[in-house]
Amino acid sequence: MENQQIIDEIFLRNPQLKESDRPRINSFVNQIKEKVLAYTHLEELPQGLFYVIVSMVEELAGIREIAQSIKEGDASITYARNAEDIVLSFKPELNKYRRMAR
Repeated sequence: MENQQIIDEIFLRNPQLKESDRPRINSFVNQIKEKVLAYTHLEELPQGLFYVIVSMVEELAGIREIAQSIKEGDASITYARNAEDIVLSFKPELNKYRRMAR
């Protein structure tokens, strides 16, 4: 799975992004890919994770906000803002591809 494919999809979904955002988005793509590979124990990412990776990068870049937890009493919302939390929030999707560590 090439970074350019992921970046192109993110830009297609988010027309508010500017060309000057590409290096920052590429950095987030690298970080998410590294974390997902470490979590799944795979050597390369399968095409089936393409849109999962796109969504993770959007979250990490702050393009798409997904609530990690919501508390009603004091109206508190927590967002997953680091790569580890974001990867863990996608466990159901990632576990389909996860392998035993070698």
